[in-house]
Amino acid sequence: MDGSLQMAATPYNFGPKFNGQPIKDNSGRDVLYAAIPHNVLDAYRTAVSSNTALIISGGSAQGTFRLSYARNSSQGITPNNDFKGNSFNLRGTQRLLGKIIVDANVSYTKSLSRNAAYVGNENTNLQNRGDGAGILVNFAAGIPRSYDTKYWMKNYISPEGGWNREDKNNFTNTLYNLYENNRTADDDNFRGSIDVQVPVTKVFKFQGFANMNYLGSSYEDRTRGRDKGFNNPEYLTTIGSRFTTLYRGALYYSESFHDFNLMLTGGGEYFRFSARGNGARTDGSIYPEIYRLSNSRDKVVAWEDKPYARDLGSLFYQRARSITGMRLP
Repeated sequence: MDGSLQMAATPYNFGPKFNGQPIKDNSGRDVLYAAIPHNVLDAYRTAVSSNTALIISGGSAQGTFRLSYARNSSQGITPNNDFKGNSFNLRGTQRLLGKIIVDANVSYTKSLSRNAAYVGNENTNLQNRGDGAGILVNFAAGIPRSYDTKYWMKNYISPEGGWNREDKNNFTNTLYNLYENNRTADDDNFRGSIDVQVPVTKVFKFQGFANMNYLGSSYEDRTRGRDKGFNNPEYLTTIGSRFTTLYRGALYYSESFHDFNLMLTGGGEYFRFSARGNGARTDGSIYPEIYRLSNSRDKVVAWEDKPYARDLGSLFYQRARSITGMRLP
């Protein structure tokens, strides 16, 4: 017998054929033993997304402007997974005193996401609750063909409150986390920049540029109590921010002498980055259905990220010479 046939042989089987015979499932219900069509797809919903944009623009020989608003919303394929985002952008250019050119840009984005789906098979939440694999793995690769997804989607909560542990396949664990827990991320992003070009003389030009970027994020994790009476809920919150600024100034010299061209550039740049954040979570709970740090049974667990800031500065210089039709070293 060759190696491939030996690998194919196995002493295990996957139970009797699906013939629709009456049996008791592992929770004690009387059911028919049969493959349930689409029982994997029953755990999902149709994803829907929409994008709306409004743009107003105009201009003249002296300047231009463009104002835009965009709204994006979507619901994911897993229940309670939603995203909403709104963004604004304004850009304008203007010529001042007939020669100074100013280009300014401002944008702001506000987004709110709820229950982003776990796509791997590891637990990635901050509290390490032991939720196990995400629904994408649990249902696509784990449930048996005879699993009655629709039934357990209506009965994942115990009659006494909390997680229904009668499902010996343990997928009510995933369903409970999916429907009863809420993880939200609220993000704000502001960006602004201005670029100014000033022809000082016929041969000298100054260019100044400034840019700033702020990103603020707040996260909440509300875990409904899994014990009887929905006791022992958990609550976690984190807040963080990042702020960057950049300033650059440069002076350009350019002049031609018959076929000889000379270009000189010199300037400086300053960059600053800073970040900070903190978080806290309950350690046990006093009352069910209350998601506040004051509901912590024991002392609240709190932490603070070490504030971080970095400053970088640089000076630069460049020289170029050329003769029409050839380049000098």
